[in-house]
Amino acid sequence: MKKFNKIFLSIFLALTPSFAFAVNSSLDFRGFLKNIMDQLDLIPQFIIGLAVLYLMLNIFTYIQSGSDLKKLEEATKMITYSVIAIFIMMSVWGLVRVLIGTFNLDNAPISPITTDNINISAESNYNAPGTVGGTAWEQPKK
Repeated sequence: MKKFNKIFLSIFLALTPSFAFAVNSSLDFRGFLKNIMDQLDLIPQFIIGLAVLYLMLNIFTYIQSGSDLKKLEEATKMITYSVIAIFIMMSVWGLVRVLIGTFNLDNAPISPITTDNINISAESNYNAPGTVGGTAWEQPKK
């Protein structure tokens, strides 16, 4: 339980700057949520960094194991799992980035479509798509 409390406290302290931004009077609730979301965007990078650190720890264990075959096998297995985990995390992260770029899902605000400058009254010379000269597929008269 003490280990959990230490982890929770360290995560809370890491997020403290984002909570401090909420005190600023120029930010509203949306600004507070944006700060939280910016902090949450760092989580995949943090997890990948931990996985790389775990890989380096296993490589160090492999080097330190010397001629002990049991430790060598265990370290080799953990190195393999670490490399596979890093590959999967990077692949998923890359796939998400490709999908965001392909479908333009970068959370940019969508400008509303306005119809202020469109006049489609009966008196206008509006030609609907697929029509020529006012009626469907009629050739214009010269």
